[in-house]
Amino acid sequence: GGKYDAFEGGVRVNAFASGGFLPEKVRGTKLDEMIHVADWYGTFCKMAGVDPFDQWAADSGLPPVDSEDVWPLLSGQVATSPRETILVNKDLLIHKTWKYIPGGSHLAGNARGGPAYPNATTEA
Repeated sequence: GGKYDAFEGGVRVNAFASGGFLPEKVRGTKLDEMIHVADWYGTFCKMAGVDPFDQWAADSGLPPVDSEDVWPLLSGQVATSPRETILVNKDLLIHKTWKYIPGGSHLAGNARGGPAYPNATTEA
């Protein structure tokens, strides 16, 4: 799959962390755990000693911040991510190793995807 679709190419992406703050034991290692981009907020708040709670949002009736502290995972303190579920969009929910896609969902959203482009006969 590619960008804008529900297959792995549109959902699972590469990321890396580097720098002297990472413990030696995790430098150069690979993780295959679930982390959402929103989890950086909770992680950085925890590292900075800041409460991630948003009082203005709560007073406005908005849901609480959905962000996990993933530093224990990144630093090698634990082997599993605290994040178990990601709602990608209205047609795609990922829970642990499972994906739920309701029947009738349109899986590929890339305008250039499909049998016509790109394929083996497409000129470069």
